[in-house]
Amino acid sequence: QLLKKNELRCECRKRPVNFYQIGGKNIMATYQQIKNETINKSFDLDGYYGAQCWDFACYVFEHYFNGTRINCGLTGYVQDFVTQKNTNGILNFMDEISLNEILQPGDVCVWGPCAAAPYSHVALYDSDNGPNEVYFLGQNQNGASYVNVC
Repeated sequence: QLLKKNELRCECRKRPVNFYQIGGKNIMATYQQIKNETINKSFDLDGYYGAQCWDFACYVFEHYFNGTRINCGLTGYVQDFVTQKNTNGILNFMDEISLNEILQPGDVCVWGPCAAAPYSHVALYDSDNGPNEVYFLGQNQNGASYVNVC
């Protein structure tokens, strides 16, 4: 089931600085590269609760955005990416963008708690499906424990 645009109530979204390091070199990573390299794979970085949306987001942060894992220490859920943004380090490697900006593939979106994500969710924006629905690249969404687009 697709998320309706009116259900996407992000308090903020993050636009990545699209560089990552390999062998000490900064290399541009496009959204399509991230998608191609992660689709249908599972990531469980912390060994807790299986492959969650947090694991995929932090994998992307570390491997593509030259960032770090962001802890969800306040609630235990990814809503902390947003609510704790001034102290958790996410703004060290991502730029906050306005909710009024048009999403671009690869924008990191956090939403919930809401009907679509009762405990909150994080995924990368993929594309629109008409004027009212959007697709996201993420993990632990639509019942799948691997990275998919839905």
